[in-house]
Amino acid sequence: MADLDRILVTLSELRARDFSEAAAQLQTDDTFAEDALIMAQGMFATWAGYDPFVHAEAQDYHADAGPYMLGGVRYAYVYAAARPVVAVTTDAVYATTDGGRLYYGTAPTSGLSYFAGWRRNDQNLGALQALPGLSTLTVAPSVVPLEVRSAICRAAVYAALHSLTGWENSVEIDMGTATKTVTGPKPMNAGLPEVEALFDLTCGRYRIPRL
Repeated sequence: MADLDRILVTLSELRARDFSEAAAQLQTDDTFAEDALIMAQGMFATWAGYDPFVHAEAQDYHADAGPYMLGGVRYAYVYAAARPVVAVTTDAVYATTDGGRLYYGTAPTSGLSYFAGWRRNDQNLGALQALPGLSTLTVAPSVVPLEVRSAICRAAVYAALHSLTGWENSVEIDMGTATKTVTGPKPMNAGLPEVEALFDLTCGRYRIPRL
């Protein structure tokens, strides 16, 4: 399924977790487990402020700060709208090693374009290039960090538990180049305090600061 190609956690990884009896359906119902993962990754994206799966990104170029001296050359920079930056496709624009800033000496005329995000641990560059919007990707992204995978798994279990209690509604999840409507626990799409607290505790350094 194309939707699952853009999910950072595999079904087998999710099912390797310890579940309460109420979430046992995750072990046997693929559709239920897939929807829980899609919901959980959508919640992470809402919390973090960006799509965590590798994707093409574009943003304007006015500087957040600067000028900045780099190798004797004056640069301005912007904070990347998605993290981490994998490859910049705009000429004469450079990313920091942590993927958080984009530097340029002369402002581009058409904005900044780049790829940002992670890949799943079973995906290689060829598999990614076969996905919509990624055919021009030339660098394999980093594998999604363990703490992010773990948090998405735990959020999926939480989504599954609450789906089974009956507080359900239909939610449209943005998958980057497509959308998928799934049934999930109300109000999972807006974020639940318990899940947001989990992300805050385990993945705080991956969230774009709210200005």
